[in-house]
Amino acid sequence: MNILKKERYDGFFGGLYKRNETLLMLSAALLIGSIFVGYAFAGFLSPVLGGVFGDFKNRVVQGQIQLTTQSIFVNNITVALTIYLGVP
Repeated sequence: MNILKKERYDGFFGGLYKRNETLLMLSAALLIGSIFVGYAFAGFLSPVLGGVFGDFKNRVVQGQIQLTTQSIFVNNITVALTIYLGVP
């Protein structure tokens, strides 16, 4: 009886992979490509983004920006709804 269950699940997941193989490979290539591009341009972007991150850090330390779990959660929900609804 266990053999039949295992074969059924193998068929389900195997079929799921086969139906989405192209998208999975494209997603993996996009992820790996982004990692390599980020690594390759890290030296170039470090001075550019250093000022932005330094300003952000100063604003957090001075208390102008409050980074709490609630503020991050609300921001993420706002972004998700904006993307989902398409409203800027």
